[in-house]
Amino acid sequence: MSASSPRLAAAALVAGLALTGCVRATVDTTIGADDTFSQHTVVAYSDDAAHQLTDYLGADVDALVGGIADSDDFLAFQAAHPGQVTLADYDDGELTGVELTLTDIPLDDFTEASTQALASVDASATLSDDDGQYVLTVTRADGADLSALAPGGANLELAEAAVDVAATFTFPGLVTEATAGDIDGHTVTLGLADLATTPEIRIVADATPAVNWGPILVAGGVALGLAVIIGGAAWLIVDDRRTSRRTSLPPHATGSDPSGPGVLDRPE
Repeated sequence: MSASSPRLAAAALVAGLALTGCVRATVDTTIGADDTFSQHTVVAYSDDAAHQLTDYLGADVDALVGGIADSDDFLAFQAAHPGQVTLADYDDGELTGVELTLTDIPLDDFTEASTQALASVDASATLSDDDGQYVLTVTRADGADLSALAPGGANLELAEAAVDVAATFTFPGLVTEATAGDIDGHTVTLGLADLATTPEIRIVADATPAVNWGPILVAGGVALGLAVIIGGAAWLIVDDRRTSRRTSLPPHATGSDPSGPGVLDRPE
């Protein structure tokens, strides 16, 4: 694909896909502590979007997406990992397309799988274990800058409204660095703006499994606060009941006088 193709695709999105939710392209990748990765990808679109994309790209989008299963690269990858690569039709009632699932693929094959997946947008991705840290890099080829989707521009806002594009990467350890996207503990989420306007995205995460203590500590703090409030309220209720039973009368006294306390003596 030529370097101008991504610009053409961007222009197509901006000019033609003004309907919210008409295209979905999501990739969820989970990296395991055993140097394997699993990935779930959905590429789907509405009928109107398919027609518009076909007109702008000059190629049958249905044929491009549907032809994945027959491509030599895909068939070779599937044969190398029997029972771990599944490609199925996707249909949620509004969008149709394909759904690709990779399960426990060796980390060494990440680059190959990603290169195939990102070839249509002149991009590549690598993932390596560097001295106890996973380093993920997503790079676009020279000239594939998707300049039509300038940051903060109306074009990008329109495209983001029209398409559901997201790539998430989840690591066994905590994410320590990401040049784009939103970090949430073990996970980084890249949106359309990140993928379209950042020439190189670098993500670093610990390879050693770790607990994300942040939410736990927050939850613990909330629980402690509730315990203090509820416990304090319970103490006030008990104390209030004790107070209501108190009286200002002198305590009951006993003695040897048969008349009893508080009784006037009989006149002699």
